[in-house]
Amino acid sequence: MRVSVLVLLVALGGAASSEAVAQQQQRGLSRLNPFNRAPASQPLATFLPKTGVEEYVASNLDIRSFNTSVDGRRETYQARLREVGYKPVPKRSGRGPVVIPLESPDGIVVLSLFERGDRNRDGIEDVLVCFEDRRKDGSYNRSQVLLAQKYAASSPLVALDVDVRDARCRTTG
Repeated sequence: MRVSVLVLLVALGGAASSEAVAQQQQRGLSRLNPFNRAPASQPLATFLPKTGVEEYVASNLDIRSFNTSVDGRRETYQARLREVGYKPVPKRSGRGPVVIPLESPDGIVVLSLFERGDRNRDGIEDVLVCFEDRRKDGSYNRSQVLLAQKYAASSPLVALDVDVRDARCRTTG
């Protein structure tokens, strides 16, 4: 595997100068690591609000970045749950993760926020979310764990990975 990565890097012009290699090593990056994971000692870049992240996720999560029950019914420009008719319903208080229920005439979505951090180790803060999506007529019922991230102040909050495993979310579908 290492040989093929090295061959690929060289074929793509990856024969870096010794100065570039030294700079990468100084930053803690590996020349053979195409993903260039940020070292744990670096401060996390964040584009999420310090407080109120639950409401921020519920209002800004880009539903075009993963499969939902509204995919076939929404217009291309409709990127957020509120744009397809979902409205927040009163929260239930209690222990455990913060739960944000949203309801539309056709369905119910429940967002449970588990943690903030850098689960994918790219140096940018992300949020681990359980996304429960049900149609009221029973035709759709799916739960999935999402790793949501905002790359820059002007970028949308997108689901990077929809195959994250977390025992706190009972995944279905």
